[in-house]
Parts: sequence; C-alpha cells; structure tokens
Amino acid sequence: YALGQLVQVAVSYQLAWSQKMQKKIDQMQDHFIVCGFGRVGRTVCRHLTQSAKPFVVIEKDEDQFQQSCAEGYLSLLGAASKDEILLRAGIERAHGIICAVDSDSENIVITLSARELHQGIQIISRADEEDGVKKIRRAGASHVVSPALKGADDIADWVIRPHLAEFLKASQYSENEYMFSELMIAEGSSLIGLTVREYGTRQESLVFIAIKRADP
Repeated sequence: YALGQLVQVAVSYQLAWSQKMQKKIDQMQDHFIVCGFGRVGRTVCRHLTQSAKPFVVIEKDEDQFQQSCAEGYLSLLGAASKDEILLRAGIERAHGIICAVDSDSENIVITLSARELHQGIQIISRADEEDGVKKIRRAGASHVVSPALKGADDIADWVIRPHLAEFLKASQYSENEYMFSELMIAEGSSLIGLTVREYGTRQESLVFIAIKRADP
C-alpha cells in the first residue's frame, strides 16, 4: 500500500510538472525549437541561452531529456519527427527550428514535417554525410550544416589562412576586445536610410562593414 501511494504521488508530481512545462511552451512566440540534445544540440542551446533567445528542446532519449531539464531548459520528451510533438513545441508560432539529431534520415523527416506545418519557418539542419546535405536541402531546409565538412574547412583555413582563421575564431567570443555580430535596425530608427560610411559616424563604438537591406 505504501509503495502504491509513493508511485501515485510520483506520477501526480510528474503530470503536474509536465503540464506546467507545456503551459510555458504554449505562451511562447517567435522562439526556436532544438531537436536533439546531443553534443551539437547542447552547444546550440548554450549559445541561444547566452543570446537570450527563447527555445524549446525536443529529445526522445530519456536520459538526455532529463539532462536538458536539469539544465533548466523547457523540454519535451518524444520524437521530433512526429507532428504531434512539433505542434506541442509550438511549431506554428516558432521563428526557427534546429534539426540537430545525429541521423540524416531523421533530420530529413523533421525538415519535411516542419516545412509542412509552418511554411515560413527557418529550418537549420545538421547533416553528417555529404549526400545528406543535398537531400536535407531538397527537403526544404533553409540552411544545412555538416560538422564533419565544417571541421575539414576549418583545418584547411588554419593551414592556408592561419591569421584570418585566428581572427575569425577570436571574434566569436564577447570577452575579446572585438566581436563580429549583426544588428537589427528597428522601424523608426535614425539609422534608417544611411550608408555604411554614415553609420560609422553615428556609432563610434561600432564598425559597420556591411548592410543588408530589407526585401522590398
């Protein structure tokens, strides 16, 4: 009887906790969905947290799901390839989805499902195989990143352009004196309509090197 009571309390607590988590997710807008909490997914979550970007993690492995929750991330347990899980994660309200599962075939399915559920969503997918890059792109991904190919490119850069590679790497971290970044110019800003040269005279602490105009 005592064991039964303990199980009942544990189940009730888990249900209440899941409902609370889901309620927070239901209130999110313009967030990101990170599919997979492996090595790549963890790194993405860390950077999103540092940039104060809201996100939800989807993980099907129980242990990795618990680890995601322990780090304080809003998380859902389940396969991101299922429409039901994507809808629970707020795919229709999300700004973007990161397919970081360590399976090209599963990332293809997630990409297809995400594009079908939200036509305008930004889809950034991981691909381990060179052939997977093409297939995931054809499935509708906005951007495809291959850690293996990227690693090879980085190695080549350190050999061919070591000083540039060192500069670009250092510029990724805010603790350095300089950092590459991008800024969104809000509507009504005094910077609207200015050239890159004119930007530099308005903001002494920033060096503008390029500008991308909004699509007409």
